[in-house]
Amino acid sequence: MAGRAVIDLTRPGESEGFKSIVHLGIFGLVCAAGLYNLAACCRRPAPHLVRNVAIYGALAVFEARNALGHVRETIRARDA
Repeated sequence: MAGRAVIDLTRPGESEGFKSIVHLGIFGLVCAAGLYNLAACCRRPAPHLVRNVAIYGALAVFEARNALGHVRETIRARDA
């Protein structure tokens, strides 16, 4: 039965509010990790920390766009 719930969750237009919450949670974690690496990079500018900041920044943009898409879909469905 759980497999059916996962399949339903992956369909466009299904559980958009839940999907946006998941992406916003990941966005928060990515931002926290990015800020931590940025602070560490300011204290000791190691190449791997600079790469981490860039990667976390890109992931933050990706997750924000995903969350925004799900929020828009939720609003669209509510207004329809």
